Amino acid sequence: IKGDLNRLYLNGIEDEFFHTEYRQEVLSNVLMLWCMQHVETSYRQGMHEIAAPILWVLEAELEYYTTGEKKELPLASSLNRRGVEASLFWLFEAIMAEIEPLYDPVPRRRGGENVTDVVHFCTLVQETYLRNVDPELQHFLSVQGIYSQIYGMRWSRLLFGREYPMNDTGALKLWDFLFCSHKTLS
Repeated sequence: IKGDLNRLYLNGIEDEFFHTEYRQEVLSNVLMLWCMQHVETSYRQGMHEIAAPILWVLEAELEYYTTGEKKELPLASSLNRRGVEASLFWLFEAIMAEIEPLYDPVPRRRGGENVTDVVHFCTLVQETYLRNVDPELQHFLSVQGIYSQIYGMRWSRLLFGREYPMNDTGALKLWDFLFCSHKTLS
């Protein structure tokens, strides 16, 4: 966890933001607690890139509502400097409840082969969902031998956080859409 946090740089957020002692400690505490509660999956590379933007948004919200003209917090009243860590954990837990299977390294029997959940999910997206939406593209990818896990693992595990800047017109806008149009992964 500490190794990943030391090299945490998200496009769209100042490079130094996550490298303060306070933020490193908050992220480390949240990730460690989550791992202790989910020992089978434990920590996997990339989980810090799910937690970090949540911390960034929580701090931005806290700043806006405590120094701006608005003095009422729209979230639970626990959103203060001390409540940020608890709020981060709660939000991270809610997101991971849906995407945790994508981090599970244990292959499961599916049809005639053993595959991890993330490979199964990526294959399902390319072979089923993409075929329904854009059969020409799906056929092209198949003919070219482009396996869905080449791009899909990163997209699904990091929720497009590496493909778009982490700001309100990039990845965070996409996160809003993904969370508000939530459907279970299975």
